Amino acid sequence: MEFELLAAGFSTLFGVEEVTVEQLLDWQKNADAPLLLIDVRRPEEQSVSHLPGAVLASTDEDLSLRPEVQNFRARFQNDARHNARIIVYCAAGYRSGQSIAVMSGDTTSPPVRNLRGGIIAYANAGGALVTPNGDATRRVHGYSEKWSSYLRAPAQPVLEPAIPDA
Repeated sequence: MEFELLAAGFSTLFGVEEVTVEQLLDWQKNADAPLLLIDVRRPEEQSVSHLPGAVLASTDEDLSLRPEVQNFRARFQNDARHNARIIVYCAAGYRSGQSIAVMSGDTTSPPVRNLRGGIIAYANAGGALVTPNGDATRRVHGYSEKWSSYLRAPAQPVLEPAIPDA
């Protein structure tokens, strides 16, 4: 319950729109819902796992300048069905909310959304995860002891490699 309350406040804190894990899982099943997933966690976290197909980025860059974002926007800006979406995530939603808030340009076409609860909520819901090599995994880097304590089966929390200052 504590995790859900914390995660629910991050999008509000940064004034960005969000998407729930349930919505994302539904969109992933829907073949006509183009998604661009962007992981803004630290490289140490990304080295353990990420969502399949996610673009690995960092919190200190303007995501709108990434070629993947520019190409996706060019392809789906005038999407008549309005179902293309850019989803940004981190461990729980704080860093991804912050990343969306500082993006330049329009974050509404296609919409850019913060994943509520980040990879922790996604993994707890049984969402698919892959290693950097593309192999299926249940392992998730929890960022710190506090955040990794919120991971539940089927997720497998890990804290290696260590993150300095976490």
